[in-house]
Amino acid sequence: MNVYEAIIEMMKSTYREVIAQADANPGQWYELFVSEGKKAGTHTVESGDTFEKVAACYEKYAREYGVDRTYIDIWQVKSGSNEIVHSLYDETRVYDAIREHLASTDELRQYRMVGERKDSVDQKVKFLKDHHGEGCYYYDGIARAFFRDRVFYLPEHSDIDGEETERTVPEDGGCDYDAWSVSDIIELCKGDMTLADRVMDAVEWAGPETELEQILASEDGGSGDLIIREA
Repeated sequence: MNVYEAIIEMMKSTYREVIAQADANPGQWYELFVSEGKKAGTHTVESGDTFEKVAACYEKYAREYGVDRTYIDIWQVKSGSNEIVHSLYDETRVYDAIREHLASTDELRQYRMVGERKDSVDQKVKFLKDHHGEGCYYYDGIARAFFRDRVFYLPEHSDIDGEETERTVPEDGGCDYDAWSVSDIIELCKGDMTLADRVMDAVEWAGPETELEQILASEDGGSGDLIIREA
């Protein structure tokens, strides 16, 4: 079993009754849809009358778009219009399923994990930074590897509230709060995925902009005038 299969097994366990009812109801169906970001919106990529039919395609799209941009919903027709009956996506459950799978296979140690994230019911998230290497920062290797919009990095000198090692931001705060997701880094690098990966590998306590400037300067002989082209 891999990470994506573990997510599907979590869905089957968590939503067992809902799935059983939908599978048996000829008036309901499943849609697997993906998001290409807030500006691009979503679109359906697969549909089927049973969970297993759409689940078979889940890994393909989750690898490409990220697990937080790949969803399975149950639909039905009501009053002449299609409507969602139930969403089978929960970010916390998906993240926990990934982490539990990696821990069970001893793969978790391959991912850089610095600090701790604490979710709250008021749609805010507290990040606890930790000392690692030469700095004190937050880094979630799972979020970096499998998600697109979940925060994976907070630099040491981010705009913090309260204690020095704590940072509380809205759930979708993004880089405006100096809390960075993979999609934020990709945008910073103007869509250059190779460059974005280099920045995400390099950050250890400094801001991603600083790391990007250093990478560009080193490639331009130290002038720092290298221009990133739109990918």
